[in-house]
Amino acid sequence: MFQIIIKKNIPNLLTIARGIATISLVVIFLSDIENKFFIVYILFLLAALTDFWDGFLARKWRVVSNFGIVADPLLDKLLVFSLLILVFSFKIIPAVLIVVLLARDVITDILRYSLIKRGIKTPAIKSAKYKTAFQLLLINFILLSLIFPWVEILKPLALATAYLAIIFSLYSGSLYVKRFIFIIQRKI
Repeated sequence: MFQIIIKKNIPNLLTIARGIATISLVVIFLSDIENKFFIVYILFLLAALTDFWDGFLARKWRVVSNFGIVADPLLDKLLVFSLLILVFSFKIIPAVLIVVLLARDVITDILRYSLIKRGIKTPAIKSAKYKTAFQLLLINFILLSLIFPWVEILKPLALATAYLAIIFSLYSGSLYVKRFIFIIQRKI
């Protein structure tokens, strides 16, 4: 019985830990702490790992919760949005790419949450998972370029990864819009 209670809560605790890590890394990023980019990078890696493990464990143990369905993607966005906004001023990738990534996520999240409000669950699609993976990889390269500015390959890797994230963002975003329209038309 105790083991079931533990298993049921571990994915949600990992999701909450991602939220705490995100808030912490924002505070550190904005501070004057020595080696702040390295500390932010470590917190980012930990937060990214929780993104994988919370969903994996929830599905494996069959303990998917309403909290997780809403909080997991919301805290994923908080992590990605926070870091993309924070690194915006370093001009490692063109600003328009950051704006497109953020706009796509805002639009699709509005659509997904409007369906959730109607009692319709909309699980993440595979291309959206690739989009998130490329966004995390993009942030990885950007943070590494801030830690190691003399490593010239990091900025081109960040740019290439940004374009891959854009491709998967636009593709998965279009699929979400099609799904939304299809569901709404069926309900009318």
